[in-house]
Amino acid sequence: MEGIAQDVADTVVPLAVDAVDVNELVERIDIDAVLEKVDINAVLARVDIDALIDRIDLNAVLDRVDPDRLVARLDMDGLLARVDVNELVKRIDLDAVVARTDLEGIIARSTSGVATQALDAVRSSGVGLDGFVQRWVDRVLGRHGDRPAGPPALVQSKPAP
Repeated sequence: MEGIAQDVADTVVPLAVDAVDVNELVERIDIDAVLEKVDINAVLARVDIDALIDRIDLNAVLDRVDPDRLVARLDMDGLLARVDVNELVKRIDLDAVVARTDLEGIIARSTSGVATQALDAVRSSGVGLDGFVQRWVDRVLGRHGDRPAGPPALVQSKPAP
């Protein structure tokens, strides 16, 4: 008897399924009512997150990211407050920095700059001292009157009236 029932089921079920119009059946289903009965948390608990992440092409995702917009959203003050400056400085290889720095050139430029300034100061003092001595000699020798402003070849002659 069981065999006959199975044979009938094997014959009738395919005929019944073939007789059903699936599109009409789907149109009659209220999707919102079905979704209200679905426990989303239970569905998500069954999802293998690691397998899902393995299927994601992160390069494609990153290609869609706008770096300017991302940086604009960052709290730079909060980010910098988390930076341990002392630890950062400990990582600096000062020997490598000094090796890549042209200290001799810097010292030479700064020394020549100081020497140039000192020489300019001496020259300025010499010019002032020269003028002082000239005025003193003129007083001692009793010279009064107009003195030329410089050598005749360098100073333009005054036009005759």
